[in-house]
Amino acid sequence: MFEQMGTFDSAFQPTGQEAASSLPRRRKSLKSQIVFWLVNLVLVAPAIVVVYLTIVADGLRNLMSVFATKLSKLPIPGIGAMAGFDGFNRIDIAAVTAMILCVTVSYIWFRVFTELSGHGRLSRQSNGNPILVWLLVGIAAILVIGDALIFYAGMSNQAAGGWTGTPQSVCIGATVVYSVGLAFLGGYHADYHTSEEV
Repeated sequence: MFEQMGTFDSAFQPTGQEAASSLPRRRKSLKSQIVFWLVNLVLVAPAIVVVYLTIVADGLRNLMSVFATKLSKLPIPGIGAMAGFDGFNRIDIAAVTAMILCVTVSYIWFRVFTELSGHGRLSRQSNGNPILVWLLVGIAAILVIGDALIFYAGMSNQAAGGWTGTPQSVCIGATVVYSVGLAFLGGYHADYHTSEEV
């Protein structure tokens, strides 16, 4: 009975031919690498960080008040010194959580498009474990949908704070554009990392 306990690890490791036939490493020219990283570091990353730190963090604060707790008030030795520095004294749990969510959702979209294009680890397994696949799909769906709902909550709160009332259809449209934009960015990164240099 106990000798079968070690077989669970095989769901996470490719076996047989899948382990031997790993994908070849794709090489890009130095120019395309520089352009790719400059576009991401100068244009894409700052825009996404601003959206997450303003709208998504605001949505987290409105959904649960604990996210509005300043980091300098946490019971961590030495962290109270942040209160003495301008800018750092305004960082709260919502900002940190929003940045973690930013990285997580961006990585999920990258992995989704990598798997859909046939270059992922799960798509290379001929005898893939359907329970593992459905578990990962469920986790990814919960995170992506939750991220969109948090964005919608932040957008609704900011729209309600102005002098003129903004219709909810604008907030819904902005949430759809936001989610599609993140998906497009994940597809762009997956395509860059899995395609051959032309």
